[in-house]
Amino acid sequence: RSPSSTSGGRRPVRAVTGSGVRPSSVGHRPCSTSTTRLRSAGLQDPHELEYRGREAGRRAQIETVQTFLDVPIDHMAEVSLAGFYYLARALGGIEVCVNNATHDPMSGANLVAGHQVLDAAQALAFVRHRHGLKNGDLDRTRRQQAFIAAVTYKLRTQGAASDPAILSGLMDVAKQNMVLDEGMDMFDFGLRASGLTGGRMT
Repeated sequence: RSPSSTSGGRRPVRAVTGSGVRPSSVGHRPCSTSTTRLRSAGLQDPHELEYRGREAGRRAQIETVQTFLDVPIDHMAEVSLAGFYYLARALGGIEVCVNNATHDPMSGANLVAGHQVLDAAQALAFVRHRHGLKNGDLDRTRRQQAFIAAVTYKLRTQGAASDPAILSGLMDVAKQNMVLDEGMDMFDFGLRASGLTGGRMT
């Protein structure tokens, strides 16, 4: 969720993050329905079907999140799982605090408890981990929020945002692993993301 104008100025940036809304949990409409409708309308090109079906899925997911959380969604930024890996690599590691030691062969998350700096491979395992966590996907979403908060903290406090080499690497990662809606470009997203903290994510 992005800021919008109010009588007192611009409200603080707040983000709603999710680890893929599962149809069985919130009644998300299956993307196959959109693809079937497109075929019925005469569209047969597989690449166009894939693109339009994917966009329809994103729109449906935004509608689902808005309805489920009763929170307006002004803009959408989608990060692939590979994006977490390349973000951590571009920043030279990400510092997180793990409440409990984890050993999960499914995700590869083998982490000790406490504060630690994760390399790219460990960061990817950290945000993928859900098996064995008390709340499953919800806990995985919390881990992804912690990762994003750690990225924005490092950009704000450790000079990464003023390092041309790091910024160039981050832009390359964003171009290859992020999808933004039509109302926002990479520069705008960077300005908005820099205002995020763990307490401003839902």
